[in-house]
Amino acid sequence: MKWRIIVVIVFTSTICFGQKNDYVWILGGNSVNHFNNGYQWGTAIADFKEDPVRFLYNEKITMDVSRTSSIISNNQGDLLMYSNGMYVHHGDHRDIPG
Repeated sequence: MKWRIIVVIVFTSTICFGQKNDYVWILGGNSVNHFNNGYQWGTAIADFKEDPVRFLYNEKITMDVSRTSSIISNNQGDLLMYSNGMYVHHGDHRDIPG
């Protein structure tokens, strides 16, 4: 009986103090319009810090994330970096050199 109580306490405590490292999702293709010079199409950012989820348009995202993406946020849910498997960008959408 004691071990059941311990198991319940351990699992409940991990659920209550979850991290927010997946609060930002980047959806869509990229912002580059190949038919005109400049940016037009853009991608959507799903911000799960808001309730309901807030979708934002950001024309600064030039990375193509239509096939794969990996996104990392800090413990407060702010975007740190993202990648499409070939390139890595900062949270402010600049390339990370190297």
